[in-house]
Amino acid sequence: MTGQHGRHVRSRLVLNDRGGDVPRFDPHREPRLVAHRRLTREDLRDGAERPVPLNSTPAVIEGLGVVLAGDDGCVTLYRYGLAGEVWTRRLSAGVYASPVADPAHRQFIVAATNGLVAAIGASGKVNWTRKLDHPVYALPTVWAETGTVVCACFGSTLAYLNTSTGDVDRLVEVPRPWDAAVDGIIAGREIYSTPVLVGDLLVVVAGESVVALDDQGRIQWRLELDSAVKASPVVLPRSGTVVIAATNGVVRAVDAKTGQVHGSVALGGRINGTPYVCADLVVCGTRMGSVFGLAADTGGIEVRWEVPGVYAPFSYTSFAGAGADVVIGVRDQQDIVALRASDGSFLWQTSQVMGKPEHDGEVHTTPVVTSDGHMFATSYDGDVYEYLFQPASEGGGGDGT
Repeated sequence: MTGQHGRHVRSRLVLNDRGGDVPRFDPHREPRLVAHRRLTREDLRDGAERPVPLNSTPAVIEGLGVVLAGDDGCVTLYRYGLAGEVWTRRLSAGVYASPVADPAHRQFIVAATNGLVAAIGASGKVNWTRKLDHPVYALPTVWAETGTVVCACFGSTLAYLNTSTGDVDRLVEVPRPWDAAVDGIIAGREIYSTPVLVGDLLVVVAGESVVALDDQGRIQWRLELDSAVKASPVVLPRSGTVVIAATNGVVRAVDAKTGQVHGSVALGGRINGTPYVCADLVVCGTRMGSVFGLAADTGGIEVRWEVPGVYAPFSYTSFAGAGADVVIGVRDQQDIVALRASDGSFLWQTSQVMGKPEHDGEVHTTPVVTSDGHMFATSYDGDVYEYLFQPASEGGGGDGT
């Protein structure tokens, strides 16, 4: 969906492959906060330095640093440790969606809220830009097999861009929300959720509809729901089952090839954030405070475990992964919590208390964990946090990624 909804694995770009030299880390143990930086920009109205809100999940160049995209339109690469700024490129509008890695071209695709889409290489070179007619708040989807990047735009439109040149290959309209027929004032603010690739189909949530399109943008099936969906679809790779979590708390298991609903379960609370797939389980949270582990396949969907209380995801943030059996998320208290994906048991939570004046220590966006043991998260107040996991060899037995 948004940068906060986005599945963070799409934000990794491995350009510094150190192979066996990368230490395995233990995601079951609390990481240490090792660096902090607050992003500010001069306000041209009065010359004051003000924080730059960060709405999106950071992107990473593994082994090198983190790419941050701010509300001021600046896209910046910082080295690990957050002290060194490698390069900055500024777009003509703020960025809400997370930058998405395009490994084949060694670049990131960045979409701004005014519809500007840019491909920025790891060196900071802007390879191309393209201005679309509608704002983009969902993560772009890189469809490597077709050489395109699909941008889900407001106005219920999909733009297929050539990943090498940025040329618009086609524009595709998808079903609009029901209130578009009565000129609802927010009806044009769709699509929010990020499309997901399943084999040779692109599954898109649009208003109260779910559609699957082929590489030419032709609808192959359509599923009508009784509720809006803000979370992005997720896929269980072994069965090819697509899981759709609606705002009314109903989670459905859908056949990606046909659109047939295999089963559904009501979780009893509003769902905003995208679930996370860990092995054969889907971890999903509601605004009522509970987190669930769901098993879904072609036979249906069921609740395997539930943790009531304080671990539900904050606002529109999503769950993410930190290891083979570790799922992390930002809870309403705005710190990061880790649960064991197999049973929901508590593992650790972070603290951003550093004793600095006028520093709340809050995290507001979905964290991202790198394969070499770093974790990055950001806040609406312009704060960037870098954490480091302990190597497994020092603590023994942890599952590194």
